[in-house]
Amino acid sequence: WLVNAGLHHIICGGTNSAREAGGSCVDRDYAQSLAELLKVVSDVAHPDSIVLWRDTTAVHMERVHRAALPDDARRKFAHFDNRAVKVINDRAAGVLASFPRFHHLRGFYEATLHRTDDTLKGDARHYSAAALHDLLQLVYLTVCDATTLELTSRKGHGGRRAHYEPKARLPSASLLSTSLY
Repeated sequence: WLVNAGLHHIICGGTNSAREAGGSCVDRDYAQSLAELLKVVSDVAHPDSIVLWRDTTAVHMERVHRAALPDDARRKFAHFDNRAVKVINDRAAGVLASFPRFHHLRGFYEATLHRTDDTLKGDARHYSAAALHDLLQLVYLTVCDATTLELTSRKGHGGRRAHYEPKARLPSASLLSTSLY
């Protein structure tokens, strides 16, 4: 499992959005909503599965032609910025402390902060295939480094299936992010 929820919580004008210092908009119920989501994922994820939380990626509003946006969209995204992304990433880290099953995969924000040209044309938040490939490397390297794959015999479904045994708590991937840009 690779889980993240964040970008839609920094849009201005929602019923729960509140201005932060610096003018960014952040959903004031984000921490509570995130805790509810993490509880659901914890309940439905198979006990043998690895559950990763990834940081929210950076946004690049300079890629958006704002004059072409309808007025309501311009208002919603007026303060869609990286200050707000940092706020929700910090709040998510606080919530994750109560969910030990989730391994916090850091580095997605840092790996995208300076990749302005790697978003899709005219898009502030959807990244190109090259950027996604690099982000997936953070996931693969972290999972492969922190787990071993053990084939075990189990009854049903052909008898054998992959079973992951964690070697240790997953490390922070932030050190990898510097090599990706």
